[in-house]
Amino acid sequence: MDVTSIVYKLRAEGVRLFPRGDKLLAVPQGNAITDEQRALIKANRETLLAEVSKTWQPAQVIDFLTGCEIVPEDARFILDHLPTDRRARIATLNNYRAVWIDASTNEPVPHKKENAGRLAANTWLRTVCRGSDCG
Repeated sequence: MDVTSIVYKLRAEGVRLFPRGDKLLAVPQGNAITDEQRALIKANRETLLAEVSKTWQPAQVIDFLTGCEIVPEDARFILDHLPTDRRARIATLNNYRAVWIDASTNEPVPHKKENAGRLAANTWLRTVCRGSDCG
């Protein structure tokens, strides 16, 4: 089975793969990762890491930013502003999530929480990427 097929198979089974520095992060949606999935990931770790690090799609950004109400338009905006370096990209996404959650948590009006998070995180991202290796 080629690496792309493995990524799609795991995704269909509810396992999302993300690069995290030099490590491969496998995030199950719901149940824990099965022994079979773990063995498949372990046997193909290097090629899977290279594959998921290569290109990010909007769906991967949405999956990575669990806890934030990311819509496809947000994901495309985020992708356009992310650094090209893999480690910097992951760090930026983690910080983006923290800014989003902080702003939405601090918004007292329930129906304004999502927009407060979006505004704060997108503003932060534009500010951080100004003049740096982004997009």
